[in-house]
Amino acid sequence: MICPGGGYTDCAVDSEGFPGANAVNEKGYTAFVLKYRVGEHCSKYAPLDDLARAITYINNNADTFNVVKEDYALCGFSAGGNLVGLFGSDGLGYKNYANVTKPSTIILGYPWANTEAYNYNFAYDIFALVLGGNGRKAFLGDEHKALKDTMRLDLAIGEGYPNVYMMQGAFDIITPKTLNGDKIAEALEQYKVPYFYEGVRKVNHGV
Repeated sequence: MICPGGGYTDCAVDSEGFPGANAVNEKGYTAFVLKYRVGEHCSKYAPLDDLARAITYINNNADTFNVVKEDYALCGFSAGGNLVGLFGSDGLGYKNYANVTKPSTIILGYPWANTEAYNYNFAYDIFALVLGGNGRKAFLGDEHKALKDTMRLDLAIGEGYPNVYMMQGAFDIITPKTLNGDKIAEALEQYKVPYFYEGVRKVNHGV
């Protein structure tokens, strides 16, 4: 299941959804793209509910789609990485939904780990303030201030978390590597979760 990014105010299925699914299909795997609720159509934890409903639908029609229910992978880019990462956690994830099993692998492309991360660059921090604020309001609704830490992927990781592949560019100005991917890697190390973290030089966000 591929979850595109868009800061929870958009869902970039055309750039971060369908092209990736086509590439995976060509390698012989079945891939789905989730267009989850965002922006004014969103509400508290609605993208997580949408992901659970999609997985349930696929599992209920496994014979039709010719898929195996077990050992599925979730792939997410940017805010989509935040979404699939949280879904793999104990707190907000799969355990909260009936008949949804644990994903075996989480694939993160330039993931959004912390919606309140600042790097003391004025231009970036203003941008992050607006982007992060709008994303938190969409994902958390009226409780976005009180619940903001529940969106922090680095804090959601714990023992038994699924295996992880993660990629992030060194020139990422939207979700800076040091404040996002590196923090996730630290949490994975802390809880001894198997992972592979690929840092790419001279690469920005959205590749």
